[in-house]
Amino acid sequence: MEKSIKICVLCGFLLLIPRICFAGLEEWAAEKGLDLATRMDEMLLDLEIDSSDLTGLARDKRFKVSFNLLPFTLPPIYPNLSLKARILKEDGRRPQISCGINYGEIVCLRFAETSDDVEEARAYMFGASLILSKSLDEKTSIFSGIKYMKGECKVSLAEEEDADWIDVNDLPTNVEISDYALFAGFKIKRTETGSWSVVSGYIPQAKKMFSKIEFSFGKHWLLALGIYPESVFVLHPMVGLRW
Repeated sequence: MEKSIKICVLCGFLLLIPRICFAGLEEWAAEKGLDLATRMDEMLLDLEIDSSDLTGLARDKRFKVSFNLLPFTLPPIYPNLSLKARILKEDGRRPQISCGINYGEIVCLRFAETSDDVEEARAYMFGASLILSKSLDEKTSIFSGIKYMKGECKVSLAEEEDADWIDVNDLPTNVEISDYALFAGFKIKRTETGSWSVVSGYIPQAKKMFSKIEFSFGKHWLLALGIYPESVFVLHPMVGLRW
């Protein structure tokens, strides 16, 4: 039983595998892992924003597919996929209107189900967004929008036993999330295939602020940094792919 509980507590901490490989960080790792386990709803909201493409579409594009490669898909911790499509093309004073959907799941929780003490372990997030964007000139555009987010973290134990180092009742074993975010930002085109953008937003019910800085290069690559001032981990570096 203790083994399965530890798996559930530390699954979110797998995002930081590179850091815990260094000596002297075991206590820090355990503390942060426990923080993640007891604040699973906040972590899922952060991961949802990480995997969301909140910028407007380029003028010559009607669809866009994207996902974060590192550190979420490789290793397979939080595989995610985001789809975006243009509804109305920008025309005169009318802004471009686009919509997007995305989904992600913490697949490492599934490892806990291999234990006889865990009946079910799953955590996922789904999001849908509506984005308005307007060009200021040939290289600069501004955008804003609203995003709905829904998800769940459910861990069902076969027996309600406590480990010798934690009370099971301290862990949120069934967390449901239904919230929305308001956001705005700008995007600057650097080259024919590269750009950089900044987006900031607020999640009213969770009372969370967030920002993302994105730098695209080549035809498909993206470097990004998520910033979450109230979260367990403030900075979320990412490498993504876009089509």
